[in-house]
Amino acid sequence: MASTSDPAVTSVVTAVVTAVVNGTAVTLSHRSAAVLEALADGTVVSREQLIRHAGLHDLSQRRCEGIIVELRKALGPDAIVNVRRRGWRLVTPVEITR
Repeated sequence: MASTSDPAVTSVVTAVVTAVVNGTAVTLSHRSAAVLEALADGTVVSREQLIRHAGLHDLSQRRCEGIIVELRKALGPDAIVNVRRRGWRLVTPVEITR
C-alpha cells in the first residue's frame, strides 16, 4: 500500500519528438513526427501514402487529417498545403536528423 507521500504517476508520455521551428523548440507526437517525415521531401503525398509511411493504419481518415492540423499549428498555417484530390505538400523546408 502506498503512503500519502508517494507521488502518483497517472501517465507517462515517451513518444514525443522535438522539432525546431524558427529557432523555437516545438514538441511533436510520434505520429506527427512520422507524418512530417513523410512530407519532408516537399512532394505531394496522398492520404494512403501517409498512412503507409507513418504507420497510421489504426486511425480514422478524420484523425489522419487531425495530425495535419496539429502540424500546421506547430509549423505555421501555411507550412502544409492541400493539393486538391491528391494529398498534402510541405512547403516549409525542414531538416530531419537522427
